[in-house]
Amino acid sequence: GGGDGSLQVRPLAKDSRTVEAADPRLVSVPLPPAELVGAGDGAGHIRAFALLDRNTAVIATDSGHVLRRTIGTDRFSVSLAVPELRSYAMATGSATSRDGGGLAAVGLRDGSVAIVLAGSSEKPLVSRLHSGPVERLVISAACCPRSFDLFTAGPDNFVLWTRVTVLVGDQQPRWTTMAKLELPSGASFATATVNECWAAVGTKKGSLLIYSVPASVLESGLDIVDGLLDNSAPLMQPLVSLARVHGKLTLSAVAITSVDRQSCTIYTGGRDGMLNTFSVHSDNGTAEATRTASERLSPGRVEQLIFTDAQSLLAVTFYHKRLVLLDHFNRTELLSVACAGGANKPWQIYRDTGCLLVGFMQGGELFTYRRPLEESVQVPCNRLVDGVSSVDIRATDISATDDGFLLATAGEDCFLRIHHYRPPRGKKTTDALRFLAETRRHASVIRCVAFVPSHSQPTRYVLTAGAGSELRCWRLDLSDGRANLVDWGA
Repeated sequence: GGGDGSLQVRPLAKDSRTVEAADPRLVSVPLPPAELVGAGDGAGHIRAFALLDRNTAVIATDSGHVLRRTIGTDRFSVSLAVPELRSYAMATGSATSRDGGGLAAVGLRDGSVAIVLAGSSEKPLVSRLHSGPVERLVISAACCPRSFDLFTAGPDNFVLWTRVTVLVGDQQPRWTTMAKLELPSGASFATATVNECWAAVGTKKGSLLIYSVPASVLESGLDIVDGLLDNSAPLMQPLVSLARVHGKLTLSAVAITSVDRQSCTIYTGGRDGMLNTFSVHSDNGTAEATRTASERLSPGRVEQLIFTDAQSLLAVTFYHKRLVLLDHFNRTELLSVACAGGANKPWQIYRDTGCLLVGFMQGGELFTYRRPLEESVQVPCNRLVDGVSSVDIRATDISATDDGFLLATAGEDCFLRIHHYRPPRGKKTTDALRFLAETRRHASVIRCVAFVPSHSQPTRYVLTAGAGSELRCWRLDLSDGRANLVDWGA
């Protein structure tokens, strides 16, 4: 039970989704010796990283080097060595693959961005995109095949949207400028996504900006040649600006499903742990967004949303320095990894065909964990049992029944509530949590509750205690799916 009055019910048997330090598939990816890198004053430490494919990581070091490191081996290569990387690096990687690999991008202090593609033996492409230091990088899979959308932000008052297209063979990718997404004055860029009709941007103060993407923008991308940016890219202004979608906290994740140019559905995740759903409708150059759903995914943060297909929306959440990967539509947990830095340190989820890869920093080291998707145990997480109480749940206890268990909850509102919980069986993947009875006799908060061990099925006894030195005993009579609570003693 939690401070939001909701319950979380989790089966612990067969909990193989949880990754701990002793797992042999948890691999450390150390830096090579400084003399091999060519860093006379030492290789420094890892500033940022990105997973390029299931076997390769791109690492930006404190000494000003970008390395391609083969995971699990000693093999590496120096992709880039520039003074602008010293003691500064901003890196990100794609969450999904295109043509067998992903895209990594590294931001530099002078406003340049270097991009690295899996499978390409060429040196990284480097282009100066901003007038000052690159402050934020976001990559999403483009709506067209073999392409990635890259969003970058600097001191300018806009987000630059560029597209990287993978070409056949070992050719350099095509890098084109698509548009500039205008930001309101004072807004700080946090995340973005785009499809063939719509674009959405989240800010660090919780605002959601929604843009309509004209067909002309998709058809007239401007090539970045020899690292030179064409500043004539069109400026797109938001049709809708919603403030404090996640209170004053960062809107850290966004995803779009588009119906057509007149409507779409936008999902947002924030550092308040909430997932919001918005329905957007456009008419004659204006648009309106309506919040249609809001639910808590985590008591911590929602840091990323990934559409793998129309039926699967993955959410990356962090709480108490643990990364949890949720399949939101199917209401299951796919993975749980303890990482000491939590969301405040570099991390990445990478999903390839048949493979799930997680990278994170811990104790100054880069660790990766790889699991074949067929081994992923989808555990029903039942994380959203709302409305059990309007305030804090302070205590819970269970008592087994023939087809599940009785669940007693109590807390700040001085109520004792009894539910019956029936776990999923067979093809049924959802749980049945059914309310049975409630009563209020305590004069102040209930801090603990316990079922008295009993072999009698129709009659149970429950003890509650709390503030004011109150201890109460309740008799619970069960008959034909109904329950009656009797104040048995105090």
